[in-house]
Amino acid sequence: MTSLLDESSGPSEWAAGDRDYVAVLFTDIVDSTAHLVEAGDRRWREILDMHDRLAHQRVRAHHGRVVKCIGDGVLAVLPSAEDALAAARLLTEDLSLLALRVRAAIHVGEVELRGEGDIGGLNVHVAARLLATARTGEIVLSDAAARAVAEHTTYVGDLELRGVPGRWAVHTASSA
Repeated sequence: MTSLLDESSGPSEWAAGDRDYVAVLFTDIVDSTAHLVEAGDRRWREILDMHDRLAHQRVRAHHGRVVKCIGDGVLAVLPSAEDALAAARLLTEDLSLLALRVRAAIHVGEVELRGEGDIGGLNVHVAARLLATARTGEIVLSDAAARAVAEHTTYVGDLELRGVPGRWAVHTASSA
C-alpha cells in the first residue's frame, strides 16, 4: 500500500479500502455566509480561492495533503498532530490578514481511502464532530491528538460528539 501522504503517489495509485494512520484536520471559516453577503458572490469566490491556495500551501509545508476543499473549509491529512497543529495555526494567521476567523479540529487515527483520493471511516467523523464543538478562533484536539503534541493543551471536558458513541475528551490549543 502507498501512503496517503507519499508525494510520489496520487489517487490513481491508491486502492479503495487502503488504510493509513494520519492526523485528520478540518477547518472552517466562521460566519462565512455573512462574509458572502457582505462581499458578494464574485469577491467571495476570490476570497475562497485565496483560502484554498493558502490551505494547500500550509498543509503541504507540513508534509500533508488537502483531501478536499469543503465550501468554506478544508479536510486534510498530515503525518502527525504536531504537523496538523502547525498548519492550522499558520492558516489561522494567514486568514486573519483577510479579516477571516476560522476554527479547526484535529484527531489522529487510521482512515480508509474511499476512492478518487477521498477518505472515510470513524476517525474522519470524529474529527468532523470535533469541529462542531470548536468556537471562533479555537483549535480543538481529541485526547489522542492532544497527547501526541509536545506542548500543553487545555482540557475542555468529556463531550458527546453527535452520532459518535461514548464521550470524548476534548482539548484546545492556542491558535497563535
